[in-house]
Amino acid sequence: MYCYGGGTENKRITPGNDYVVVNFDFGKVGMAICYDIRYPCQFRKLSQMGAEIITISSFWLTKSHLLQSEKDIWLSMNKIRAYDNLLYIVSSNTVGRVDDNVSSIGNSCIVSPNGEILQNAQSKETAIFEMLDLDIVRQYKKTYPISSIN
Repeated sequence: MYCYGGGTENKRITPGNDYVVVNFDFGKVGMAICYDIRYPCQFRKLSQMGAEIITISSFWLTKSHLLQSEKDIWLSMNKIRAYDNLLYIVSSNTVGRVDDNVSSIGNSCIVSPNGEILQNAQSKETAIFEMLDLDIVRQYKKTYPISSIN
């Protein structure tokens, strides 16, 4: 929970204890939020539970003078989580300035299992979409059974 830079999420939000993967008619979707992207073991667990796509909802803020660096880190983490777990990452993030010192980093994106950014909203408030081929995920997981590694 973000409470270290003056935020107050910890006063309004109760952290969960469960890993969540939902079976939809098109595939299995794992769920994560915001700062979870910094915890690779959570993404491995969701992959082990059968996730083929992991969604991440975020409100990622940074000091305005660090904006470009934080954008680079955000995109790198999305790519690495997808690649390490051989699945798609679909992340959403807020955009725009909060005040003179704080900005959202934006860059909602869709990343393929090989770490390729398929769509990136960059600094736009918009919807992005992509046709995802879950057969690729299933083939990768069969060929490279990394989900079975603890």
